[in-house]
Amino acid sequence: MTRIFAILSDARIGGQGPPGLSSHGPNASAAEVAQIVAHGNAFHGTAEEGALRAYAVANGFEGVEFVNPPTTLEAISGRLFSGDIALIKNLDALGERPSQQQALVMRLLGRGVRLHVLALHGPIENSLVALTASWEAGAKLEMRMDATIAAMGKMEAEHSEEMIEWEKDVMSRVVKLYGLPGSLLQAKARTDSEDREQSELGSRIKTAREQAGMSQQQLGELAGASKASISRLEQTGRSDAMDRVLKVLHLPAGVPISQASNVEIPR
Repeated sequence: MTRIFAILSDARIGGQGPPGLSSHGPNASAAEVAQIVAHGNAFHGTAEEGALRAYAVANGFEGVEFVNPPTTLEAISGRLFSGDIALIKNLDALGERPSQQQALVMRLLGRGVRLHVLALHGPIENSLVALTASWEAGAKLEMRMDATIAAMGKMEAEHSEEMIEWEKDVMSRVVKLYGLPGSLLQAKARTDSEDREQSELGSRIKTAREQAGMSQQQLGELAGASKASISRLEQTGRSDAMDRVLKVLHLPAGVPISQASNVEIPR
């Protein structure tokens, strides 16, 4: 029996299942799916879900199982086997990087899974030659992007170290000239403590993100920040998007790294 999975990238309104499937189960007929599209989508689903349902009806696909965020095609790829069909809205559902997209597609096709992309108006095999050329061209851009992000992180780390050394030098000069008042000792201790806390917070955020199965790009989209900003946050523990990132990860600043696995990603 052919199994059909529709991968959603947009959360359903109210977190409710689509009307019809709750009563008909995963074996709804094409006619039942068509009725769902006509009467229920505006209230319980999204435009993306409606488009996927309409595509399924047009192609005679029955018994569609909808997969909700944050679960991705990558996450369920291990459940797909020869003869199964996966429906996705566009190539973004395959991954944020061209290399990720290509690897996932080749893995699924090699396993005998059929992949349909709404944006390509049909099976991905029909566009595979053009996509392969695009992915190969994108590989060079990926390398440049990775090098740029790494360079930015290195520059920030070096700048931070230079500032610390400068502060130490200034403090040393002050001590030699005037001695070190208790207030300055306390200020220095606070600064050192804050630096350690920021670094540890960056590590907690990275650990929580990885254990939640999210990429830096996905976390950035949920928090309204760029991937580069998330990368800097994980390295330095500093970012204007800090509060939004912590909220997305449900990770208070005081949570130790050992508890990061308890983070729940909002659905």
